[in-house]
Amino acid sequence: MLLTRTRLILEREWLRRAVSGLQAERRLRAEQNADDLRTAETLRKRVQAMQKQLEAATSQATSLQQQLDAKEEELSATKRKVTSLTWRVVQLSGDKAPKAAPVMSSLVDQAEIAELQRKLTKAVETPIQAITRCVSELVRGDEVDRETLQKSLLSILSSLSTSDLYRPVFSRLFTDFKLDSTTRQWVSDQFGPHQQQQQGDKAPPTAGADGAGAGDEQPTFAPVADAGVLKGWDFNVFGFTEDNMLSLLESMFIEFNIPVETLRNFLTHCRRAYRKNPYHSFLHAFDVTQTLYLVLTKTEVMHYLTKLDVFALLVAGLCHDLDHPGTNNLFQVNAQTPLALVYNDMSALENYHASHTFTILQKPRCNILENLTPAEYREMRKSIIAMILATDLSAHFTTLTRFTTHTETAPFSRDSPDDRQLLLDILLHAADISNPSKPWPIAKRWSELNAREFFEQGDMERKKGLPVSPYMDRGSSTAARFQVSLIDYCISPTFAAPDQAPPGAPGPAPPPAARRPAAPPPRRPAPAFALPACPVGWPCRPCLAPF
Repeated sequence: MLLTRTRLILEREWLRRAVSGLQAERRLRAEQNADDLRTAETLRKRVQAMQKQLEAATSQATSLQQQLDAKEEELSATKRKVTSLTWRVVQLSGDKAPKAAPVMSSLVDQAEIAELQRKLTKAVETPIQAITRCVSELVRGDEVDRETLQKSLLSILSSLSTSDLYRPVFSRLFTDFKLDSTTRQWVSDQFGPHQQQQQGDKAPPTAGADGAGAGDEQPTFAPVADAGVLKGWDFNVFGFTEDNMLSLLESMFIEFNIPVETLRNFLTHCRRAYRKNPYHSFLHAFDVTQTLYLVLTKTEVMHYLTKLDVFALLVAGLCHDLDHPGTNNLFQVNAQTPLALVYNDMSALENYHASHTFTILQKPRCNILENLTPAEYREMRKSIIAMILATDLSAHFTTLTRFTTHTETAPFSRDSPDDRQLLLDILLHAADISNPSKPWPIAKRWSELNAREFFEQGDMERKKGLPVSPYMDRGSSTAARFQVSLIDYCISPTFAAPDQAPPGAPGPAPPPAARRPAAPPPRRPAPAFALPACPVGWPCRPCLAPF
């Protein structure tokens, strides 16, 4: 009886304690739930406050953008009004109108080109330019808050993580300029790395041996009445025979004291190495060399070059497209030609042209470099190879960005081999794409030849089941569309680059940028690269004295 009552008392006490524990746990949970609710309410209020701030900031940004658009529209309207008034003044000037019209047209073109260049510079920014911009903004700022500093440093780190600091990202260009699909594809293919799109035939036709294009006929060096015609920007290469061109080339190289027989053998082998392509032919090689000769003799660029540099530049200009097969690098990669396999898809044609140059130089009685010292030969070989590789359009933005960045940060120095090489690279590249900057009849003829070669490649790609490259489909593309894109995104920025002369350097006016050939424009003057003037001129004896 006593045990039973004791057990009941113990069980009752245990149950009481259990109930108390449950009640305490329930109260604890209730308090936690209340705390969670208070925390959630606090977070909700904070989110609402942040949303209001974001909406206010968005509204403010929209308002600022609208104001900016209104200002730009007002500025454009003012420009149109000024242009209209100026034209009115020209019309009222009577017999002075014909003289004033070309000037007015030039002003309109320059304003349009300047606006296009401003938009392009903003849309096509390389990582190195982004880094320079961020650093400049940090240096200029008096006080930089932590958030801005962190954002700028993250942007710099992101730019530094790219594989090529000088290759731009085109996404903003595509968005801002609303480019059509063909132009987008062309920009990506030409100025980006060449990547295989589709496997083609195993052994398509590719570059051949020396003499693939011209046969074995023995050329003659037909004399030309006046070699001074080479120094004119309106020089018409189509008015001369290839024999005349050989004679003119001989006059360009006469400064370097090369034995006549050796020089003629070298020039003859170079001529034979070019195929009878519509565009990439001996005619194009001579045109590029003549353009380089013109720039060297009519501008102050010689102030920064040595005699060896000039020699290398002319050789590279003549040889930069040796044995060109008439198809571009993208075709080589897509078709997996022997050239693409040998050079691992990287600038296959340019590597082959450079290699072919020194193959010709090793032929009997063709070595125009035989009088150089071993050190001079190594320097010249290195320079020629670098220049020819820089003619690959995929290296366009890399070379142009390096050049513009240099002109913005430090003057060029004749004592710096890197500075001279950069200048040589941009000179050959500019000459290689200079056709649209020539007088209208000449530019139009080159455009037609380029279109013919493009369409022939497109036909070949379609026949082999390869992707037809942009602007090479004769059924949907025109020469005008390609020329407009080439001028806007390649030629105009290149010819505008010398406008940014080294700090404090005197020089003539910068070259007029190439214009869209929508209609025959008036004759344009030769470009005058904005570099310090050489006191003597060509040939620059004091500058060449060490050699």
